[in-house]
Amino acid sequence: MRRYLTCLVVLAAVGWPLSAASGDGVERGASRPAIVIDASRYHPLIVFHDFGTVTTQSRIMISGVVFSRSSVDRVTLAKRSARLRPAEPADLVRLERVPQAAREAPYRVYFEFPDVELLHPGANDLDVRAMATDGRMSDLHRITVIRLMPPARQP
Repeated sequence: MRRYLTCLVVLAAVGWPLSAASGDGVERGASRPAIVIDASRYHPLIVFHDFGTVTTQSRIMISGVVFSRSSVDRVTLAKRSARLRPAEPADLVRLERVPQAAREAPYRVYFEFPDVELLHPGANDLDVRAMATDGRMSDLHRITVIRLMPPARQP
């Protein structure tokens, strides 16, 4: 299967100039085939540590690691900036799963929001985004944490 795909790509690359030169239905000035580059792998990628999405507490800690191809300037949650430091091996071990594209990133930055306030009982939406120094931004991560009321104490 692999040889077949390789031959197909080579024939397509060689066949395009030949068909354009022969004038068989190809208009003059036709554009060349587009080369597609996956630029998403150059954006910072956030991987969160497990923090639990259901709690009875009014404050939680959110932390994780940002993988990037350029240095990370800041990580924001609403209008707050996280504490940043280079990721240590212990930080990486705590991650449940690291995507393949993130493994190749040369910059790994640990971030931490130590006391994120959950304003009201029920669903609380938190938006987290990372910014690199080259102007690239990560995807916007919307985290929903459900705050339950603590059980009533029995007298």
